[in-house]
Amino acid sequence: SSGINAEWPLRPGDGDGEKPRNIVMYECHGLNGNQQWFLTEGGVLLHGGSGKCLSHDGRHLILLPCDFNDDRFLWSFTGTTESVQKKFYELHSKQFGYRTNAEKEALKEAARQKKDDDAKRRANESKAEEKRQQEEQQRQQEETNNEAGIAKRREEEERRRLEEETAQKSQEEQELIEWRAKKKKVPTATLR
Repeated sequence: SSGINAEWPLRPGDGDGEKPRNIVMYECHGLNGNQQWFLTEGGVLLHGGSGKCLSHDGRHLILLPCDFNDDRFLWSFTGTTESVQKKFYELHSKQFGYRTNAEKEALKEAARQKKDDDAKRRANESKAEEKRQQEEQQRQQEETNNEAGIAKRREEEERRRLEEETAQKSQEEQELIEWRAKKKKVPTATLR
């Protein structure tokens, strides 16, 4: 059956168990034994596996030899088994670290959701990194293109400069030839 149950963990050498023992909580296995409890007409919770009774020390549920005159052993049953289990769980689940099946499922779902969210975050980070790398490659390509463009413009400027220098020299040589021809009175020739 499903629900909250408590057991007194029997260990070798427990003997008469005069020493108080904390109660351990976990899912019901349905086999009774150390999970079997009886509520007496006097309001005492008797543990079927040990013959001892449920008590408390103000902070913890403990199992001790029954004392029907001690109020710490008296319990009242005012509802269904489910309501008792729920109240018992609410009061002591944190102490024992127990979780209901619904809580376990909720934790599993939260873990799945976190895993999915982490996977989405990693995928987004991966996409962002891929985009950054593409942008960097594009920037480098543009830079290379710009550098190639600059180099090409420099080559063109150098070619024009050389052409202008050559034309200038040709002009100067032509003028020199004409000047010499005037001096010698020799017919002029044109250089090309």
